[in-house]
Amino acid sequence: MWIVMNSKRLLAGASVALTGLGILLPTVGVLAGGSVGLVGGIIAGFGTVLGIALLAGGGWLAQSDIDGNHALRVAGWNLLGIVALGSVLVLVSLFPGAMLPMFVLAVIMGVSAVAHVLIGINDVRRIRVTELATEREKLAVLNRLTRHNLRNDTQVLLSLADLLEARTDDGELASLAERLQNKSADIAGIGKNLTQFQRAIDHEPSQDRHLDLGPLVDGAVDDAQSAHPDASFDVEVPADAAVRADEHLAVAVEHLLDNAARYDESNRPEVSVTARENGGSTDLSVGDDGPGIPDTERAIITGEQEITQLEHGSGLGLWVVKAITESYGGSLSIETPESGGTNVTLSIPTA
Repeated sequence: MWIVMNSKRLLAGASVALTGLGILLPTVGVLAGGSVGLVGGIIAGFGTVLGIALLAGGGWLAQSDIDGNHALRVAGWNLLGIVALGSVLVLVSLFPGAMLPMFVLAVIMGVSAVAHVLIGINDVRRIRVTELATEREKLAVLNRLTRHNLRNDTQVLLSLADLLEARTDDGELASLAERLQNKSADIAGIGKNLTQFQRAIDHEPSQDRHLDLGPLVDGAVDDAQSAHPDASFDVEVPADAAVRADEHLAVAVEHLLDNAARYDESNRPEVSVTARENGGSTDLSVGDDGPGIPDTERAIITGEQEITQLEHGSGLGLWVVKAITESYGGSLSIETPESGGTNVTLSIPTA
């Protein structure tokens, strides 16, 4: 399938590039001859630029990641421009006395070709936007169905685990019941993360948003401290720190704090929260001294590595954080200090 799509892109790119070459030959020949005067030289120079642009456009189209059928659509628009205007020029040439130099005809054809290539690219973008909207709608439906089934099945599993624990005196069975309860709680957490991920994708912040970081971080730390009483949270957020975000950012901060405390295997996890201005952005960092995020998961989250069936992240938490951050026009980065642990930084536009 990849070979077929790649071949289509190569064919489309070659078609556009050949158009550029056909325009370049007469215009460059005129420029080299230098016998058409100033006006003719300007026209030929303009045609040369158009030809080079089409050559470059053909190369870009052949090497792009555009769907092969969409690439052929762009080439089709290019062909339409050549045929349509070429037909007009042929009819004009049949009129007595209406003779235009070859390089002028090439320039006219070049203008039409470039215009139609741009129309084709815009047409493909419009189609792709429609396709993405359809795919997003399908994923939203799948998300709702998955959450619904997870919620129902989790309730059944928890009920069975409670029933098993209540009716057995066997220590081994009681242990299995406890493991079943814990695993059911993990599955319920997946459903919650799916809900938050969908909300993050659908989230559209207002343009005049302004959020003071201090109160938001303090609230998130209080919740994390209640959930993890053995953990120590060190907060250094300037009183005047503010970002172009809204209260939805609290979900991202809560995820980072919970992850930092939950996966630290020490008796007293140490978590730090800092904020500092960095150009036009504010970097909100959550650091811990835990085992760190696996390299594969870190690379996938940050976009350094593609998701495959064999290599993918184990959880949704960081994806929720990433989606929320990017909804504000920000970015997420993950660093592993030499001393160990993990630093996750959210760079969000400063208010």
